[in-house]
Amino acid sequence: GGLKEWRVALAVGPPFVMTSRLLEDGTCNTGLRCRNQASAQVGDGSELRCCYGLAVDLMLRVAEDLHVSLQPYLVEDGQFGQPREGRWSGVVGDLVSGRAHASFAPLSVTSPRSRVVDFSIPYFFSSMSILQADIPLLAFLIPFSSDLWVAIFISLNITALAVAIYEWNSPFGLNPWGRQRSKNFSLGSALWVVWGLLFSHLVAFKAPKSWPNKVLINVWGAFSVIFVASYTANIAALFAGLFTAQYRFVQDESLLSQRVGYVRGSSAEFYVRRNKPSLVQHMHQFVVDSFEQGTSKLRIGSLDLLLGDTAILDYLRGTDDSCSLRATTGADLTSDTYAVAMPLGFPFKEAIDALLSEYQSTGFFDSLKSKWYSDLPCYSIAAGMYKPQVR
Repeated sequence: GGLKEWRVALAVGPPFVMTSRLLEDGTCNTGLRCRNQASAQVGDGSELRCCYGLAVDLMLRVAEDLHVSLQPYLVEDGQFGQPREGRWSGVVGDLVSGRAHASFAPLSVTSPRSRVVDFSIPYFFSSMSILQADIPLLAFLIPFSSDLWVAIFISLNITALAVAIYEWNSPFGLNPWGRQRSKNFSLGSALWVVWGLLFSHLVAFKAPKSWPNKVLINVWGAFSVIFVASYTANIAALFAGLFTAQYRFVQDESLLSQRVGYVRGSSAEFYVRRNKPSLVQHMHQFVVDSFEQGTSKLRIGSLDLLLGDTAILDYLRGTDDSCSLRATTGADLTSDTYAVAMPLGFPFKEAIDALLSEYQSTGFFDSLKSKWYSDLPCYSIAAGMYKPQVR
């Protein structure tokens, strides 16, 4: 074909496609300039950005070898593409409608997408997995709600004050006035008794002598036994789940009791919709618009788990500022591949396939993986990852 200028649709998915601001002189440190479609058909409502990443490097190499120029842009809705009421969203939608000639976004090859667009041979082998945040510093407070902790703290101090007042006003009590007693019962003594009973701490304390206090202390002791038993059971179950959770299949019923998110229009949505529709209904309330938004929600605790492409999730946890994200210990949920997407019948498909085969044999793909995955701050990725695996 004689097409020498390609409109290339992109969607953000680190480290394949990432964006940054232009330099003051309007150029990019790395990658190339691309348009961020701010709104559909509203004048020139797009904003110039710098697009860079593993897939952008591949796109530039293909354009150089095929002697074509590029007009890359970020799709308006930022999605990779899912069918919505008979129409496709995101990157796939732009390819189907003819707005784009190709896409080098990290687009997973799925059967519904393959029916409406052409894919090249795969250039990256990945999988599907689940990401979660590390156990927070205040995880020991999770078994009870904040309202319950406040109620316990207030009840504890009110009980201690009542114990002290009863003791001071009892003719048999260890009050701090008169009687020339060798022991006196102060407010501090009452607090020490109540705190010690609540947490089953075996410490020496002054036992109150008045009969009303003996009844009150026994009631508080019974409450303390119930509190400790409930707290211990909940914290054991919580930590057992956090440390040993393994999600090998989306059919795992335990996922329905957790806040599981996915990126809107991603292959994760297709995978779950195909394998467990009831989980999609549950996950719909936790859907996010981007991978960065999903990891941000993991860190602040508004999401428990994020389902997505392993290659993208691994990069995000490897570059996390606090290194507080980790993958679940279960095996990958399913295999996944990325390929260059094109409209049906695109004349350059065979040429792109030939170039990708050449890059595979010459080690170009290995150099790309090394460039974007070898020096991550939080952990190192094994050299054999993201390659075809024997099943």
